[in-house]
Amino acid sequence: MSLLVGAVNAFDIPIRQSMNVEMVGRDDLPSAIALNSTAFNGARVLGPAVGGLLIKAVGTAGCFGINALSFVPLIVNLRRMDLSHVAQPDKAPISLLDVREGFSWVRSHATLWPLSPLVAVSSTFACSYGSLLPMFA
Repeated sequence: MSLLVGAVNAFDIPIRQSMNVEMVGRDDLPSAIALNSTAFNGARVLGPAVGGLLIKAVGTAGCFGINALSFVPLIVNLRRMDLSHVAQPDKAPISLLDVREGFSWVRSHATLWPLSPLVAVSSTFACSYGSLLPMFA
């Protein structure tokens, strides 16, 4: 499971972070990146302690319910976003050739190529540790 999460995160995190410029524009991008990083790392620090307290208070099933409810404000605000200024991509499905082209581009990039295996390894082996912290707490 950890391997699967790591593989997904290797693609998910860069794609999600690339959406910041579409949401806030280039002028506010440094502030958006800082806010995103602060929220992410703050949740990594406080999340296990809060998770441990919630497991004791409402049990694991209650924690899953609270987690599900925590997505409601996100979904509501995403639906309220005005994305009319965002260029719409063509509707052609992504092919295996597109994925190979993406890997080739990363491989040719002097900075991204050495970082990609590091992100894959840390996502595979380090992220599962954070997921298990509430149980230890």
